[in-house]
Amino acid sequence: MKQGKFITWLSAAVIGIGAAFFSADAGISAAAATGTGTTDSGLTYTYDTETMKATITGYTRSSGNVTIPSTIGSYTVTQIGAKAFWRKYITGISIPQTVTAIGERAFGYSRFQELSLPSSITAISNGAFIGCNYLTSVSLPYVTSLGNGAFQECSVLTSISLPNVVTVGNNALDKCTALTSISLPKVTSVGNGCFYKCTALSSISMPLVKTIGSNAFAMCSALKSIGTPQQLQTVGEQAFMQCSKLDNVVLPVSTTLVGKHAFSDCIGLRTLQV
Repeated sequence: MKQGKFITWLSAAVIGIGAAFFSADAGISAAAATGTGTTDSGLTYTYDTETMKATITGYTRSSGNVTIPSTIGSYTVTQIGAKAFWRKYITGISIPQTVTAIGERAFGYSRFQELSLPSSITAISNGAFIGCNYLTSVSLPYVTSLGNGAFQECSVLTSISLPNVVTVGNNALDKCTALTSISLPKVTSVGNGCFYKCTALSSISMPLVKTIGSNAFAMCSALKSIGTPQQLQTVGEQAFMQCSKLDNVVLPVSTTLVGKHAFSDCIGLRTLQV
């Protein structure tokens, strides 16, 4: 091999080795940017050394009152991860202002009786509080959207305040069998099956609603009135099926679609004005 070619080959080899080394080193640095830990109170978490943020991922204990810290070491706690407290039977929860997101099914089947969230949380994820059968009162003045099944099957929930919610997901409050009334002053969309089988629900106010999904109020056997939603456009299939105490319904001129069987088996319905 000629000397010039040998030097060229040797240089390429060295450069290749160097590139591989620095590539591997970059991988190590990226991996080192995240880590996990457990607090003295039993909260497990992940952290990111670049963003300096932490996410609560779980709980090593089976029950008790839980206080989410605003910081863990030098890391700011900004999220509660999916299923973090799934079936962990906690009896109380305190969440700091630093938390901006709650993951799906994060508190499913917990046992706290009241829920109040900081203003930093404006959306409730899918199934976040599903099956919380000890929950009686909820106040969410800053939340603007409820995900699918957010409070599904909270069977003793009697009071929920949602003054700023605009959209309510599918089955968000279905089978909340103790809920007697609800006011949704800013809601424009009610998802499919949202209040399905809320058998104690007798009245609801939703003056700005435009869309009511399929089965949204089906089998709400105590429902007597839906108010007068002046901007209503769409009523889904079977939306009020088997609402046996519903006696008078007036739909505004803005209503362009009423789905099949929307008011079927409403045996007490005397007036349906479209």
